[in-house]
Amino acid sequence: MQKASIYNPVDNSLEMRVDALLKTSQSVYGVEACLSQTKTKGYNSALGTEKELKTAHEISKSSYQQAIKSLSRSELEKARDKKLLSAKEYQKITLQKDKMRIQKARNDNKPYGKGSTLQK
Repeated sequence: MQKASIYNPVDNSLEMRVDALLKTSQSVYGVEACLSQTKTKGYNSALGTEKELKTAHEISKSSYQQAIKSLSRSELEKARDKKLLSAKEYQKITLQKDKMRIQKARNDNKPYGKGSTLQK
């Protein structure tokens, strides 16, 4: 079964993929803002239950990561040069891309990671 995603660029052009990336980023922040409200007194779940918002957050985060993975560093540089991304957005996205690469390397080198047949 395919994982839910909100990253759906209209086509494979750089402009559409960057636009979809920025929309997934906005979604992550929007859901995080809603989640923070669930902790306040008097929250009435008009925006969804805490469980629904957590699910939306997971989908948004994984979609954002999918969007970042879909663009190479040179494509991100081109998007910045074409003013599709601000310098701040470019910096934030490349930092996240580097963090994801480092985390993947760590996970790939764990002998006791998820799915490992080795015993502790």
